[in-house]
Amino acid sequence: MLRALSLIQAKKPAEALPLAQQAVAEYEKRYREIGVISFSSRSLVETLAYLGQAANANTPAKVHGPWFGLAYFTQGFALVDLHRIPEARQAFDAAILLSPQNSKYLSERGNIDALEKNWRASFDRFKQALDAAQLSPEQVKTSETTRALRGMAFAEVELGDLDAAKALHERVLALDPTNAMSRSELRYIEGQKQRALKLRTPAGIDANAGAPVANPDLRFSPEAQARALMALWQDTCLKHYDQPLALRTALVKARPSYIENPPNAISFLNGEPGSVWDVSSSVYSQRVLVLLDNGVCEIRAQKASAKEVDAAFAQSVEALAATGVTVRKLSDAQVPDYGGPLRKTVYRVQRDSDGRLWHFGAGTTDSPQAVTQAVLAISPDGARLKNKLTFPAAKQ
Repeated sequence: MLRALSLIQAKKPAEALPLAQQAVAEYEKRYREIGVISFSSRSLVETLAYLGQAANANTPAKVHGPWFGLAYFTQGFALVDLHRIPEARQAFDAAILLSPQNSKYLSERGNIDALEKNWRASFDRFKQALDAAQLSPEQVKTSETTRALRGMAFAEVELGDLDAAKALHERVLALDPTNAMSRSELRYIEGQKQRALKLRTPAGIDANAGAPVANPDLRFSPEAQARALMALWQDTCLKHYDQPLALRTALVKARPSYIENPPNAISFLNGEPGSVWDVSSSVYSQRVLVLLDNGVCEIRAQKASAKEVDAAFAQSVEALAATGVTVRKLSDAQVPDYGGPLRKTVYRVQRDSDGRLWHFGAGTTDSPQAVTQAVLAISPDGARLKNKLTFPAAKQ
């Protein structure tokens, strides 16, 4: 199971899936008994809840450790990454049967409903996840609570209730004031409300009344992913490019919004000292932030429109010229990569007051074969970016 989890984190679902399936088969053989309900629990509180549930139903039950449910959950994760959604739904449902009060499992099942555009079902599932979060272990209670609230808000946007979505994101920020995803969604909601105002007729009738304010097909589009990536980059690497220690402090405070040093962290460090944060907003919107001890800051996105990222990156870097620095573009070229063009752009940034140097770089591609479609990096003191603007091996 640990190997399967590591492969999932390393974005190798095809390799992880058979290991997860093998674990499922082994746990089924070891634990499943005819006439006895099997549960999989990660805490004493959860165990007591399951035993109480079985007692109320006058049904024999056994509660096992977390690995039984986690095997099905990992299988579901791999299937989602392989775009085998109906099979992923079945795997998550099996995990929830074993762990009906696991907020994390319920939230990912809500994600499946969202992916299939079943917005009411998605909202209801995330509401179950919110209720279940009361039993979550203390170290993940806030992250699982806010994840459920964000899922409910996401569904409310698609159902057309912007005010309810806004209130849910505000509940997230009350628990986690630095939650970048909710801050970004609140900006999106405000933009949609302004758009709705412009659509009102002169008689004051809302021409959009009763209809969803957002096209669900666009929420995970490359363009939307690019805008989310750039907002994250501007709030982290760009904002703190001359004070990486301040960024590290901000990231630590952002917990549990971000996961520090996930299982695949070592693959992003390339032997250099530093930290890695999983800053994904969902399994469908995966991003990683790398901050090395030498001050290098890098963000990688699984999916993002190259055109959107390139334009926003250039605009953001060139705008620094108004802040007392000299900005000069060093290179802007396309090279073949995984059967499609990879664009690499590098700027030299020098602060006028003391002559300090940084290199800002972007690597982008729209190739569907690329595991990573966008890399943004900042290296201090003139460090080269050549090794940073590279992508991992293509999908098989």
